[in-house]
Amino acid sequence: MKPGSEFLLDNGETLPEHPLISVIIPNYNGVHLLPDSLSSLDRQTFRSFEVIVVDNGSSDGSLDFLKKLSNVRTLAMGRNLGFAAGCNAGIREARGEFIALLNSDASAEQDWLARLVAAAQAHPEADSFASTVLRLDNGEIVDSAGDLYSIAGSAKKRGEGRPRSDLPKEPGPVFGAGACAGFYRRRFFEVTGLFDEHFFCYFEDVDLSFRAVLKGLSCLYVPDAVVHHRVSATWGEKSDFVTYHNSRNMEWTFLKNMPGPLMIGFLLPALALRFMALVYWTAQGKGRVFLRAKKDALASLRRILREREEIRRAGMRSPRQVLRLLEHHWVRLHLQGRL
Repeated sequence: MKPGSEFLLDNGETLPEHPLISVIIPNYNGVHLLPDSLSSLDRQTFRSFEVIVVDNGSSDGSLDFLKKLSNVRTLAMGRNLGFAAGCNAGIREARGEFIALLNSDASAEQDWLARLVAAAQAHPEADSFASTVLRLDNGEIVDSAGDLYSIAGSAKKRGEGRPRSDLPKEPGPVFGAGACAGFYRRRFFEVTGLFDEHFFCYFEDVDLSFRAVLKGLSCLYVPDAVVHHRVSATWGEKSDFVTYHNSRNMEWTFLKNMPGPLMIGFLLPALALRFMALVYWTAQGKGRVFLRAKKDALASLRRILREREEIRRAGMRSPRQVLRLLEHHWVRLHLQGRL
């Protein structure tokens, strides 16, 4: 995984530039996952990249495993600082012109990086890039094809649960890239700043994407850049931990970033969505977890409003421009997984 000169696509095309990519893998007790993830990088047709694994205080032997790998830079954080802080630590250490994020429970197809770099060179106007993420247990089912954000203040993985055949065949704009397999120009983080470490994990990538939208940056979905994901292999898909952090961080993202006129104009959909979520999580036996998350979100309102003012002062897009990038059919979005 050393910087090199190879840059080949499946059709044999060679592109003229060979930028260095920094691939960052946050890890927490993922020693059983890392071999597949790292092996998928070993097989990449594009070779000009470095790998940085950020270990968040694992106790499962992850560090012992990583110490044996001479082609991986390991950052040992000593304790679990969360996904957002782990990504940030890797980004600060990265030397690449591009930053790629890859979950420890994800493995990339061999031309993943080549496809992303080709898209970046073909679309210099784009600042970040979303991959096609498929479920590892069924490669014909979509986990995500970029992120969507609704007028009601909620996010959803684009195309989640839909057949792979439903995905668009050509690149196109999306709200943002999921951090499971996101790809960013270095300038992206210079404009937006890094992930908000208060989030710990979940919604941190949506918050980052929203800040990018407000600052006038764009994200491109790249259909043929494919990653396979063991969904929620670290924390469990519907655990109390996931429910809490998703429910709390959803409110932080909305309160920090949603322009005031849109927040007021779509107050009824926002309230309706939260009532629907309360009913759903109560039926799942997690109503108390859901309510605790909302209470804790509001307890941080002073900090959130301070951050909101900083974002507002630095913003570039008008509320009308932001509205064009939001999903209006918010009910159908959550029932069907819009493409």
